[in-house]
Amino acid sequence: MPTLSPKAFNTRDAAALCGSSASHFAKLRQRGDMRRSGLPEGPRFRRIGRKVIYLRADLEAWLASLTDNTAATSPLPSEEG
Repeated sequence: MPTLSPKAFNTRDAAALCGSSASHFAKLRQRGDMRRSGLPEGPRFRRIGRKVIYLRADLEAWLASLTDNTAATSPLPSEEG
C-alpha cells in the first residue's frame, strides 16, 4: 500500500526538498515582496499562528519559475513507495 506524501512542510523540510537550507528560506521570507530590489522571491508560504508552512504545490511552482536552477525541470521527489 503506498504511503501518502505530505502536502505541507515546515521550513527545514521544504528547504531540504528544494536543495536549500532553512536559513536561506528564512531570508527569502524576510525579503517579502521586494521586487524593486531585483532579489529573487521565495516560495509562497502560510502562517498558522507562529508556525510557517509551505505547500508542496507552491514549492513545485516556485521551482518551475526558476530559470537558472536545473532542479526546476524535475518535480519534487514523491514519497510513494
